Amino acid sequence: MSLENKAFFLIDYSLTGGVERVNANLSFLFEQNNVDFKHIISLYSFNKSPEINYSSHLRVHVVNPISKRRLIESITKVLRDNNITSIIFQGDNMTISLAVLKAAKKANCKAILHYHGSPHAYLRKYIFREDVIRNPILIFKWLFSKIVYPLKKNKLKRVIQFAQDGFVCVSQGAEQEIKDLYNLKESFSHKIITIYNPLFFKRINIDNLFSEKEQIISFVSRLTHKHKNVMLIVKTWILLADKYPQWKLQILGDGHLKTIMESFFEKNKIRNVQFCGNVKNIEERLIKSSISVSTSNCEGFGLAMAEAAYFGNALVATKSDGGLKDIILEAQTGFFVPLNNAPSLALAIEKLIQNHELRTKFGKNAQKKIESLDFKNEIIKWKKLLV
Repeated sequence: MSLENKAFFLIDYSLTGGVERVNANLSFLFEQNNVDFKHIISLYSFNKSPEINYSSHLRVHVVNPISKRRLIESITKVLRDNNITSIIFQGDNMTISLAVLKAAKKANCKAILHYHGSPHAYLRKYIFREDVIRNPILIFKWLFSKIVYPLKKNKLKRVIQFAQDGFVCVSQGAEQEIKDLYNLKESFSHKIITIYNPLFFKRINIDNLFSEKEQIISFVSRLTHKHKNVMLIVKTWILLADKYPQWKLQILGDGHLKTIMESFFEKNKIRNVQFCGNVKNIEERLIKSSISVSTSNCEGFGLAMAEAAYFGNALVATKSDGGLKDIILEAQTGFFVPLNNAPSLALAIEKLIQNHELRTKFGKNAQKKIESLDFKNEIIKWKKLLV
């Protein structure tokens, strides 16, 4: 690769979510393969310094715009002042995506949209019957989402058509959802491709892995309601905790619902649950756990479940939009259950708790599934887009 000026664009590079982890991994992947990225452009910076490690030579530019017009101007200025020729940008927000695309065009810079989610995360409101019963005002939000759906769908189409240099999905599931939503001309359809997120795994001794598994269920997530629906794991574990006191639920992650979740367990006198926060040694936790659970309503790829599969965990997830279907094969690597249904989720987990052979079978199959995905060619695909 020629030593051109290249940059990442993130909404907030300082956060510790899946998007930020993916971009950090990308920065190391490119560095290892002599693809020259020198900059991070960040719309905001909530933290003074990021908790996630990016490649050390990257220079950070925080834009902090006060309006959409100023956003375009600010990004254009950074691109021009630093002679940036290519940018990979977080494309989950359509308004920001259009601004980045316009700025890149003004600066004569190649712009590749990196779409980390499912299109339904943008188009849908995941509001369930029990949410409306608890808070009737949500019915108006649900109705409003139905009204604006055509407008949002058209806006996403505009972004796809504007992203002439490439529209990268992180899973086959998300790519197929986008193509199913639109009857796109071949000139637009062919530029929508899947490149899996780079995964840097700790090497493990597979022969001894399953003998070291403990009676632990891991739940790795940002502890928020939007998209992640994390209170579902609380409702589910309350149905199981007393029946299986020898089993422990480990919750890995942080967010504004953590205190509420802790209080819920405390009120119900549930002791076999552990909140671990944001941990850097997540591999050590996943190696010891036997079952991994996702309650998400949508996932672009499902990085946490991919890591769990690599470490031989049986998988249980709600039937989310996006990419978990790339990882979970029903009754082979794990179970899918209906969205927002605690009894169904509890029943699936219970089947695995009660059957050691089934857990091991699913765990081994999950490892094989991850190994079959096209991770090795990801750098080749990125280089082809960046040329």
